[in-house]
Amino acid sequence: MEIKTITLQPVSGNQNYVYNLGDVQAVISLGHRASVTNDYLLMIFNERLALMADARTRNQSDTTPLPANNVVKRTGSLLKASLHSTMVWTPGNYFLIVRCDETGDLCRFDLMLDQCCTFHVTGCRVCERYSTEDMLSGQLYKSGAWMLRHLMTRPGLGQFREWAIRRAQEKAFNAKRASLGNAKAMAFNSNMLVVAHGSATKQGREAISAMVNAVDVIEGDCSTFFDRTCGNPYENLNCYFSERLHYDYVRSMDTGREGEFCMLFYNLWALNDSDGRIFMDKLLSYWPDKRYFVVFYGTRQEIDALMEQYPSLRGYFPQYNRIEEEAPTAEELMQQFFMEADNAQLRLSPAATDKVCRIIAEAGCHGITARWDLNELHRYVHDTLLHGYCRHAVNDLQSGYGIKHTVEVTPEDIDSDALLPKTNSADNLFDDLDTMVGLDTIKQHMTTIANRVRFNAERRRLGLPVNEDGPYHAIFTGNPGTGKTTVARMMGKMFHTLGLLSKGDVICVDRAKMLGEFIGQTEQIMKRILVEARGNVLFVDEAYTLYRRDNDRDYGRIAVESLLGVLSSKNPDMIIIFAGYEKEMDALFSMNDGLEGRFPYKIHFADYDADQLMQIAARVLAQEQFILTPDAQSLLQQTIASAVSRRDSKFGNARWVNQLVHNGIIPAMSDRVMASVRVFDKAAYQTIEPIDIKNACSKFNAGTEVPTTRNIIGFRA
Repeated sequence: MEIKTITLQPVSGNQNYVYNLGDVQAVISLGHRASVTNDYLLMIFNERLALMADARTRNQSDTTPLPANNVVKRTGSLLKASLHSTMVWTPGNYFLIVRCDETGDLCRFDLMLDQCCTFHVTGCRVCERYSTEDMLSGQLYKSGAWMLRHLMTRPGLGQFREWAIRRAQEKAFNAKRASLGNAKAMAFNSNMLVVAHGSATKQGREAISAMVNAVDVIEGDCSTFFDRTCGNPYENLNCYFSERLHYDYVRSMDTGREGEFCMLFYNLWALNDSDGRIFMDKLLSYWPDKRYFVVFYGTRQEIDALMEQYPSLRGYFPQYNRIEEEAPTAEELMQQFFMEADNAQLRLSPAATDKVCRIIAEAGCHGITARWDLNELHRYVHDTLLHGYCRHAVNDLQSGYGIKHTVEVTPEDIDSDALLPKTNSADNLFDDLDTMVGLDTIKQHMTTIANRVRFNAERRRLGLPVNEDGPYHAIFTGNPGTGKTTVARMMGKMFHTLGLLSKGDVICVDRAKMLGEFIGQTEQIMKRILVEARGNVLFVDEAYTLYRRDNDRDYGRIAVESLLGVLSSKNPDMIIIFAGYEKEMDALFSMNDGLEGRFPYKIHFADYDADQLMQIAARVLAQEQFILTPDAQSLLQQTIASAVSRRDSKFGNARWVNQLVHNGIIPAMSDRVMASVRVFDKAAYQTIEPIDIKNACSKFNAGTEVPTTRNIIGFRA
């Protein structure tokens, strides 16, 4: 196949915009007449090997329906095609593959798309057999349209595509050896460790299925293999191995299909306890076997913990078969957006297309896209955008416009704030913490942890060695109302932003939520708690209540033992925080000599002084637009100082102040205002008088005493 010239017309969008959806017209001039018996294939990929568009000739014997704009037409010595893409064309580098199946000729043209949506050919070369281009347009393309579309278009699958290309090359090489008749086929190791980005998802499992392209992918949810409430707790495990594997194998033999079976396991955290050994024994009774190969799919922490607990597994998984989902780039997020829009039957105008892409590109420049949740993108398109579009479309119809006027999403339908991910950037990581009153030691401590994480990330990027500092479990000690739970919530957000937690929420539990009433129930409760806490902060309030010195059979000991698997893992994708009074927490750790050592950080939350509590009260009132008169402010300051002077270890600190405001002062003010003559003056509903403070003292707390000889009002907290 001799190619004289190649011409690519600009994207058929709107050249007034940098980012466009549209078709690319390709005209290829051959050095000979195009034979009607030859099959030609054109494919355009971007730099990350994502398929943008493809087109091929239609033969008389070909019964597969093809869209009109995905057909290569032969006209004399010319090949003409309209390369249609459902994805957006962004400025950058691409490459075009031109293939003739009958002759085996294969050419690659390197392309550059400029800001005006015009393609420029920057290089060309003839590609040999078994090259990357040969695999993309040959074996992978012919292996199934679904596989190619899924694997070659989804974000974060760069390493998946590279692995699939390498495996296709290995299989082609084996087929060539077999054709010689004097060489045995080489056995390639297909066992894989697949590291999820964030958490293991259904989309990730589908990508693995497309990548391995096995006869059957038999999924196994490890969290369902064991059920202590059943008569036989291993019934599900036995069903998976003895029934499902056998059934799929027999079915493949009956249908004449031959090949490897992939056992794909996820929710690997469920293998960290004693049940994991039973699973492993069962697995090894079926594997290694030439009929089966194994894929473990989970977070980095899950896979590292699995390899650490079962080091003998390392020999089955070569390093080149460890594959990672990657954080989607800004360009990939753009493509995902328009895939979602296409699924929702939404068509964006050129101006709306350009606006969406610019929003995402700018977010990428500020590092926001690294933690973008694709589920949020899906919800935005199918909920927010679809709702806004329908609202404006209906309004247009009511205004007399025809249906053709309303078919496109307009820039006004794009809500920038709603589109951007709900994740703090590194720039405002400590904004919420800095606004809290006091806590100077805790603020410095959190800053040091964050700086260490970012410091390690930068060293890793520069190729310098990094000594991972392991988990970040912590002990919070202090009296009630000193900010322990609030800081824990901020830690979840912070560690999620830094990439150490896949979700970043806070799961709050205490003794009542952790313990059961009969044997075996506590284990099941803890199992559910750990499932919910995966990727989050598990905050155990009043953790010292889990230890009963005078009762060795207390279920609290079982709850603590259930946490040891997470506490001993190097990177568990979870942070456990034990909170409580300092003295009682010391007693808890006496139950297990190694327990306290599992918590690398111990943070004490000091009581607030009177001035700090006054600042908290003032902020609470200001947020709700209440105003203290000077006398009321002075009286509130005296009230707080009196309560602080008599406080004990049960004093509520900030919690007490919030209750004083919401359960004492504001109700007292409500009684005063509503009992007076109705006045529709806004200030009357905002201004707090001294009498409101006095009345609050008499009603807020049964232990309150109102001194008669002094003007200071105090509380016995």
